Amino acid sequence: MLEKTMLERHYELWDWLCSHPSAEKRDFPKWKHNKGHWKEVRHLCFLCELYKNDCRACSLDCCYEKLSLFVTWANGNTDQRIKAAEQIRDIIGEVKR
Repeated sequence: MLEKTMLERHYELWDWLCSHPSAEKRDFPKWKHNKGHWKEVRHLCFLCELYKNDCRACSLDCCYEKLSLFVTWANGNTDQRIKAAEQIRDIIGEVKR
């Protein structure tokens, strides 16, 4: 998959999660396991896939550290999940479509 495609899909996934704060990444309707057409990627994360789990190369750094945006999203209340999802979505900057 091309880098641009992965970044666009990252944005789309996290944009959906902003609008569905009680959902998990696995709930995204475009995954094949949800009858969508997107193949599942590492950790259901396009940045993990793009950087092949090299956290040092990723804009999110190490997302499983206790103060990371991802952990804030995973463990947060509704407002925290929305805010963290927006930050995760936007961390890649604007992707030209």
